[in-house]
Amino acid sequence: MAEEIGLPPAMWFAERAVNTYLESAGPNYADKMQCLQALRISWSQRTNADDLVLIYLKKIERELRDKAENLRQLRDPPQEP
Repeated sequence: MAEEIGLPPAMWFAERAVNTYLESAGPNYADKMQCLQALRISWSQRTNADDLVLIYLKKIERELRDKAENLRQLRDPPQEP
């Protein structure tokens, strides 16, 4: 993205763009994951796998999944035999 406006690639720019886009999805987990998937698909069609934006998108997806799993475990703790 940075290169499109004449800036060198920088992680802060990718983070800011992705975070701003995700904020528009609201607090809902499913909505955020759909936004991330749409961003990842559209961005991966025009760049390589080592792109800063794709790396950051994968990181955010992983963090959201981990957070959802932790919340699920708190809500539904495993039953002891």
